[in-house]
Order: sequence, then structure tokens, then C-alpha cells
Amino acid sequence: MPDDEKDCSLWSSAILFLALSNTSCAAFFFGQHR
Repeated sequence: MPDDEKDCSLWSSAILFLALSNTSCAAFFFGQHR
């Protein structure tokens, strides 16, 4: 089912994006508080 596959890749890319933005946010936060 192509729809499921598209959903899955969309979810994985969204999770990857969130993880990356969270990591940069955390790095910025910790950099500010050192």
C-alpha cells in the first residue's frame, strides 16, 4: 500500500526533524547556561 509507505516516511522525516531541532535547541540552551 503506497499510502501507508508515504505516511511512514512522512512520520519518520517529521520525527527526524523534531529530533534535530530539539538537539540544536538543547545545545543552544546548554551553551547559554555554561
